[in-house]
Amino acid sequence: MESALFAIRQHLSEFPVAEKKVVQYILEESKNVIYYNITELARRSGVSQAAIVRFCRRIGAGGFADFKVCPAWAVTRR
Repeated sequence: MESALFAIRQHLSEFPVAEKKVVQYILEESKNVIYYNITELARRSGVSQAAIVRFCRRIGAGGFADFKVCPAWAVTRR
């Protein structure tokens, strides 16, 4: 996951405002995000659920469920 977070961090300036909020929250709380559903992540990051989906698609995930697979895998590897 570190490489995924590094890549996201490197392209932070390219994200629209709402998606930047998502990125910033994920960078701060990366170990907890896998435990949130889309509603909780949207609430905690201060954006809409649609912004979460757009972010996930922008980084190549099919949606929020696909996005959560990457962090979950990284956590279980430690």
